Amino acid sequence: MDTTFILDSLCKTYISHIPMLPFGKNARPQVKRALSGVSLTLTPGLYGLLGPNGAGKSTTFKMMCGLLVPTSG
Repeated sequence: MDTTFILDSLCKTYISHIPMLPFGKNARPQVKRALSGVSLTLTPGLYGLLGPNGAGKSTTFKMMCGLLVPTSG
């Protein structure tokens, strides 16, 4: 079975509210970009994702599995 998995220009952004004061008031919503322009072509084999904390490994994997919907791509 020769199956190729292709991701092209995958992007994911989140809108978050950052606390402005310790009393629970929120600042304006902030857009956080988790991934930007990720492109992969995977053929059958064994792969792993390596990178520092916050690099987007889990977000990429969740989008590959269909658990998260990409913002674009």
